[in-house]
Amino acid sequence: DSTIHRAFMAFWTTSDLQSFETDCDRTALRVDIEANNCDRTLSAQDRAHATQGGQELQKVLRELEQHHKMQGSLNRIETKIDLSKLPYVAGALFNSYQEAHVTCYPNTRVDLLRQVQNWAQQPYGKRIFWLNGEAGTGKSTISRTFAG
Repeated sequence: DSTIHRAFMAFWTTSDLQSFETDCDRTALRVDIEANNCDRTLSAQDRAHATQGGQELQKVLRELEQHHKMQGSLNRIETKIDLSKLPYVAGALFNSYQEAHVTCYPNTRVDLLRQVQNWAQQPYGKRIFWLNGEAGTGKSTISRTFAG
């Protein structure tokens, strides 16, 4: 875990935030019901106090929403940090053109290139030819050979 994530989680967890938000929603509902029941007998001063309590509750709910958004942002930052630590193979980067031979050697991959050619000539055939395989098995080389 990242330091930021651990520090934040020392104060709040996602379940804590959700539980707190649920409790606040329930409290707000109870306050609203009680306010409606007591509205006829409240004095002007009591009404002002109840209004202030409702406003404070709304403020707490807004702050809770901000904390929830911060948790999401921290999760995204943590994911980016973790992804930046992943190892990679030199020369195997996206858009890497350091290869000496960029097309198939003559008389290799003949059957597969024929399948791609047949697919390309079918006007009502499938719209995508899915070329898949392990890293380094020649998918890019086959694609360049066909495109050439």
